[in-house]
Amino acid sequence: MPKVTPLIPTQIVLTQLESLSEHIQLIPEQVSMLIGISTDQMKVNRMEGNPPPFTKEGGSIRYRVGDVRDYLKSKPVFKNDGEAHEYAKSQKNPGASYSAFMIEAKLDDVWPFTILDGKPIDLFASLSMPVTDDATCEWLTLERYLEMRRDYERRLLAEQESSDLIAPHDSTVFSTYKHRRMTSSE
Repeated sequence: MPKVTPLIPTQIVLTQLESLSEHIQLIPEQVSMLIGISTDQMKVNRMEGNPPPFTKEGGSIRYRVGDVRDYLKSKPVFKNDGEAHEYAKSQKNPGASYSAFMIEAKLDDVWPFTILDGKPIDLFASLSMPVTDDATCEWLTLERYLEMRRDYERRLLAEQESSDLIAPHDSTVFSTYKHRRMTSSE
């Protein structure tokens, strides 16, 4: 059975994009989730000159929010809110916001996230953040999201504890070294 990729209804994406500056640059993975096509298909579209328009600086591909918004506005949309609502329900994607997802989701419901340094961030919140080429975008179940957040927080805590253990030792070694150096030069 082929894998079914969830799709965010166009009206929801447009609503989220309206509040953002049209000049914000998005990575292909973010745009892929927003417009509902694979990054491979986006690459084909770029080579064939199909929309949405993109820019390339160095080796990085970027899409302007304004161009993505215009592209989505040019696509056919649902005939009415009921049709969009039924589609959203069929996608196991509760509500039309991250907050609704966090409140209403069951463990196997999904929401789009951008993964930055191992931390899952709501896709829509990530649109206005600086994102590097190594960021990824994924549909995560609530259960997977919670696992990733826990792992990320544990990693931060371990790094903090490690730096707390090293810092006092380093300052003691430096003070001893500095004291020896000063006394030997006298």
